[in-house]
Amino acid sequence: MPVYCGAFALSIFLSMLFCRNRRSSSNNLLLWLPVLPILLVSVFRYGIGTDYLWVYDYGYQSVLHGRSWNYSRFEPGYLAINFLVGFFHGSSFWVFAIMALIFHYFMYKFILEWTNNVAFSLLLLFLSQVWLFSLSGIRQAAALAIVAFAIRFAASREPARYFVLISLAASLHFTALVYFPLYFLFRRKYSQVTVLFLSVILFALGFVAPSFLKTVANVFGRGDYFASSYFKNRIYYVEFFVTLLVASITLFLQCKSPDFDSRYRVLINAAIFALFSASCSAAIPNAERFDLYFTVAYIVLIPILCMYCKTQLLSLGLAVFLSLILGSRLVYDTYFSGDSNGVAEYRCILIEDGGRHL
Repeated sequence: MPVYCGAFALSIFLSMLFCRNRRSSSNNLLLWLPVLPILLVSVFRYGIGTDYLWVYDYGYQSVLHGRSWNYSRFEPGYLAINFLVGFFHGSSFWVFAIMALIFHYFMYKFILEWTNNVAFSLLLLFLSQVWLFSLSGIRQAAALAIVAFAIRFAASREPARYFVLISLAASLHFTALVYFPLYFLFRRKYSQVTVLFLSVILFALGFVAPSFLKTVANVFGRGDYFASSYFKNRIYYVEFFVTLLVASITLFLQCKSPDFDSRYRVLINAAIFALFSASCSAAIPNAERFDLYFTVAYIVLIPILCMYCKTQLLSLGLAVFLSLILGSRLVYDTYFSGDSNGVAEYRCILIEDGGRHL
């Protein structure tokens, strides 16, 4: 964890130098310097994450030796990357490096497109655990970053570009398909009363939905999924609370502030959809995988929210409050809840095997 903290501290410092107090354009190469420290840490990791060796490294070896183990398990886009690396006789290191490049390119571009407070967004990228997740779930993390970038085309009503990007994301991880129908809901304007009412209803349903969905799954012969390690049967209270708070305040600002940018509505709606994801988390196996697609909006929405606060003191207080909540959850999940992503201890490929597997 000290390596991650150091890399993010350097990235945040660089962003304060090159991306300060402006809506950044991604055409300036200097604006990309802040992402390099965390990108390099991600690229040169070794054995990090629960899936590194037994899913992705083993899956790559299956491609090299013509075994069919991963053909049905992996999506076509990810398989194509494996075949490409195998064609040039590279090691699995290059698969991880390519996926890290995809994640950081699209995620950082998402940040640059939406906020002028890049430093705070980078901090939230770490505190929200999205970046830590990218060290383990490389397929979905890359898909998540592409989906996040695609949101801008929902805001500008460019469906062709939006659906092409979502298709690309789905070729890396099928869960990105959830964003196909959401294009038609992103630009709707929801009132505060509607959001609060739906929040109460959805939160209540979160307690009764597991047994109902398990019954339905048994009918279709998939009840065993609810007995697997993927089904944790718990509600993500922290995510629900933070989402409700952020969505409610930004909705209020949308109604009260005459200069509120209407483009931000798609981010607000993504946060609103996260209410459904968080409230039903106890009913869905591996629910956090779906929740990430919506909570990624925090990374830019919280800095936007702070920007619209009337006083600097209020802005600072809100930023510190939300950061402490997310940071506390990060510490708990990493050190007190079994380090579910398996990323707490960093190992560098240049040190672990002397670079023999590059």
